[in-house]
Amino acid sequence: MRSGGPVVLVGLGTPEVTFTTNDLVARRATLAGSTPLGNPADVEAVLNMIATGEPTIAVRTIGFDDIPGGLAELAAGRVSGRRLAVSPAA
Repeated sequence: MRSGGPVVLVGLGTPEVTFTTNDLVARRATLAGSTPLGNPADVEAVLNMIATGEPTIAVRTIGFDDIPGGLAELAAGRVSGRRLAVSPAA
């Protein structure tokens, strides 16, 4: 993340996320959360599926340097499942 950039946590993939205050303060980051707008019953149904292990979703981890390529794959419709960008320290 570049200095002054946003960090957006999308969805409810994990109940906890850990980062240091230095990650936010020193980089002057903006932290935001985002969940889809819609029917609360749909969100509840998806959370119940996650709790029971269904559905399974194909996830391929990529490094931060690979994000532009991942976005290009997404734009071209070549992504099946999800891409998860992970920090080299993770």
